[in-house]
Amino acid sequence: MESTFIDRRPGSQDVCIAFSARDTAKGKFTFYSILSSLPAHVIFVNDFSNGWYLNGTPEFGDEAGLLNWLVEKIDSLKTFSGRVFTLGSSMGAYAALKYGSLLGADRIMALGPESELCIPLGRSVTSLQSIPEGAGNIASLPFKVPQDVLVLSGNNDIVDFYCACQLKAANPLLGVYLITNRTHVVAKYIDGQFGLSKVVNSFFMNGDTTFLIQAETSTTIDVVRATAIKKFNEILAIQKTVCLGDSDAIITVANEIPAWSMPQYFSALISEKQGDLGACEYFLQRALAVHPLLGRARLKMAQIQFKARRYRECVDLLEDTPASGYTQKSANC
Repeated sequence: MESTFIDRRPGSQDVCIAFSARDTAKGKFTFYSILSSLPAHVIFVNDFSNGWYLNGTPEFGDEAGLLNWLVEKIDSLKTFSGRVFTLGSSMGAYAALKYGSLLGADRIMALGPESELCIPLGRSVTSLQSIPEGAGNIASLPFKVPQDVLVLSGNNDIVDFYCACQLKAANPLLGVYLITNRTHVVAKYIDGQFGLSKVVNSFFMNGDTTFLIQAETSTTIDVVRATAIKKFNEILAIQKTVCLGDSDAIITVANEIPAWSMPQYFSALISEKQGDLGACEYFLQRALAVHPLLGRARLKMAQIQFKARRYRECVDLLEDTPASGYTQKSANC
């Protein structure tokens, strides 16, 4: 089969199911190298149709077919006292949570999951056809041991941030952590900072999450304010309009979490539209202080300086732009 591969490891008691991310080629599997040292049998699964595992994989045809196959393989590999783990990133993270719940997994690690599908500006909306926004909501799924479910998302990906808040609100015992000023691919950040293989092995085998002590994380917020930020971002990105409807909520979040650059930038845009350029600069300075790579904040600051004929400041700011890694988007989107 081209959508599954079983790596049997003699002497292992546990089973790990690794769900591939979207756009993983047929016959290839996400985490294949990362899991090479995990002392557990590994079942690799890849929905190469980018169908978010709603119908299993193309070789199974439906969710029940894949689920039954996984149960059969787990039973044949796991010892009586063995454990089941699920792992995934992005599309695979959605599956790791969903199938982890259905299989009664002992530990789950989900990197950048969506908690519901086809949210505007999310990943699933670009892959799934004829699926309504909000379908496939997994936020309220039960888990065997909620405390052993680890969700890691970048809070500068607003869809991932919103979904993380939704997951935490529905099940407060889940270990949900937002990586500050990171976007969707948090696996890359974790690998670069701590070694993803080491993190995965330590968590699955021992429940160890001590790497989080050194990680730059922020807390989730209530769903009402998370929804306000999500809505503001959608209107800004799609309609190219700064909406003032939830401005108080967004500015409050910016002040409560000063190390998070995105609400600082949003608050700057709100302040500019309200005619308060002093407040606009204040929030832009805060955004750039904690996240110099946020290119849209740098461009907006340069626009304001240029309009004020502060040309030397404008030139200095742009010349100080990092050579790589920053977001080169319009200052208004």
